[in-house]
Amino acid sequence: MEHLRLIRDIEMKNHSPIYLLHGEESYFIDIIAEALEDKLLDEAEKAFGLHIYYGKDTNIEHILSTSKGFPMGGNLQLVIVREAQDLKDWKKEDATKKLVDYIQNPTPTTVLAFCYKNGKLDGRGQAYKAFKSKAKVFESLKIKDYALSEWVNTFVKERQLTIGGSNAQLLADYLGSDLHKLVNEIEKLRLILK
Repeated sequence: MEHLRLIRDIEMKNHSPIYLLHGEESYFIDIIAEALEDKLLDEAEKAFGLHIYYGKDTNIEHILSTSKGFPMGGNLQLVIVREAQDLKDWKKEDATKKLVDYIQNPTPTTVLAFCYKNGKLDGRGQAYKAFKSKAKVFESLKIKDYALSEWVNTFVKERQLTIGGSNAQLLADYLGSDLHKLVNEIEKLRLILK
C-alpha cells in the first residue's frame, strides 16, 4: 500500500520536486498522477500551472524547458509526462545528461512527474540512478493472481463498502488482473446496489 502513503503525502502538500512512477501496473501510476493533478493545484492555478506532455509527442529538452520556468498565477507548477516510456530521449546520452543535471538541481517551484507505464526505467542508466538518489521513485508492481481477491476486499473497504470473500474471488476470477477493469466494475456495482 505504498501508493496510498504517497497519495497521503501529496494531499498533505508534502510532495517531492520530482517523481518517477514506473512499473507493470498502470493503475497505481494513474491514481498517483491524478492525485498530483487534483491536490497540488486548485482550478485557477491549473489554467497556467499544469503542463501535461505525452512521451511520443515531446522530448526531454522541451520538458526541462517548461520545468525550469516559473509558475504564472500561483506558487507551483506541475509538469506531468504521461507515457514517458515512449520518450525517444531515454537512449540519447546528451538528453539524459541534461535530465540528470536537472534532477540534481530541480526548480523549487516545479513538480515534475514521469509516468513510465508497462515496464521499468533501465536501472543501469544514469537517469535512473539520479532519480533514485534525488527523486521520489515508485515502482508499480502487478498484483499477483492469488492476491487479487484480497486487493478487491481492501479496495471495497476503503470505500466504506462490504463484499463477501467468495464475491471478491468471483470478481477477481472473471475480470482478471486488470485493476482498471476491476475498479470500473466495482464502481458500477456500487451504483447499482447502493
